[in-house]
Amino acid sequence: MKRVRVALTAGFNRSLTVVALAELLTRQGHLVEAILIVTPFNLRRLRALARSRERGFVARAARRAIGIAPPAQGSRVMAEFLERHDIRARSLRQWARQHHTTVVSVPDLNAPRAIRLIESQRIDGVVYGGGGVLGRPFIAAAGGRILNAHAGPLPAIRGMNACEWSVLFGLEPTVTIHWIDAGIDTGRTIAQAAVPVCPTDDLVSLRERAAVTGVEALCRHVGALAAAAPAARPGAPLSRQCYVLAPALRELAETKLRCRHAAEGA
Repeated sequence: MKRVRVALTAGFNRSLTVVALAELLTRQGHLVEAILIVTPFNLRRLRALARSRERGFVARAARRAIGIAPPAQGSRVMAEFLERHDIRARSLRQWARQHHTTVVSVPDLNAPRAIRLIESQRIDGVVYGGGGVLGRPFIAAAGGRILNAHAGPLPAIRGMNACEWSVLFGLEPTVTIHWIDAGIDTGRTIAQAAVPVCPTDDLVSLRERAAVTGVEALCRHVGALAAAAPAARPGAPLSRQCYVLAPALRELAETKLRCRHAAEGA
């Protein structure tokens, strides 16, 4: 695989998914030139999180972001993945110090500082690891070369909580590697990877398996950044766009997942 130079984005400093991605890309010989981290400490983002998540999410996320609370409990999937690959960094800043990589915190990935950083880097493209919806100026700064691992089967499930919605709709949990364009998960698909479902999985552990599957798939397909920028998506009817599950729908998805386990174990 051709070596590529990339910038990574992350929704917060302690994103273990992006830590794993940075480490594994580096071990493959790729160069992580910069990491853009969206700071949780800005009013606009806190308001958006408060509107889109369940009660108490913002307070818990803020405590985890500054290291005064443990990671969310209920699954060891990501921890076991890090242990298996001997990845010891537990924050992006820690990883960046070890690898002499530029880290920039921004209030928004569409902020002028973020766009200037992408324009100033000699990179083949960006690997998206979170941080919010990207605007046209950011996409243009990256030359249209931005890869994402979407935790659901595209085009059937766009938007948030894609892994959970897949369970709710009776679809096989799938990660889709695709280009990011100006729409919500509407960029051209590069590849898909099945998410393994274990008999003990609940929605929390299954979501982490999707994250691990996404890291592995991005590592396999990051070479696409060295190719020509993707052509624009042809006009076509869009599939459903999903949002954060309401508590009742989450309960229903958990029930459907348990029923799947029972059927497969019968």
